[in-house]
Amino acid sequence: MDRKVISWRGIAVMIMAFLVVFGIAMFGILSSRRAMEKQYQEQQSRIVDMEMNVSELKNELARVGTDGYVENEAREKYDYIKSGEMRFEFSDPQKLQNYTEDEWQIIVDENLY
Repeated sequence: MDRKVISWRGIAVMIMAFLVVFGIAMFGILSSRRAMEKQYQEQQSRIVDMEMNVSELKNELARVGTDGYVENEAREKYDYIKSGEMRFEFSDPQKLQNYTEDEWQIIVDENLY
């Protein structure tokens, strides 16, 4: 009967080797998991940002088709004025800041006639 005797030292070395390999594998798995969780959070944040952007764009789209929006854009971007309106341009607007509403009305009335 040839029985081989395995020493406790051999078993301990095999168990330690197994634990080291297992530890390395677990470290890689946990590291990958952390990276995926971080990527997931970043994507969730992007989704929230995009949903807010979609909401803003829908609101803007609803406004764009209105007559008020078109008129405002024409006035702001292209200096549009309606028939019968007058445009005032001031070379030094800061000089006019101290006028009251009544004084403004007098200035406008004097310049109309």
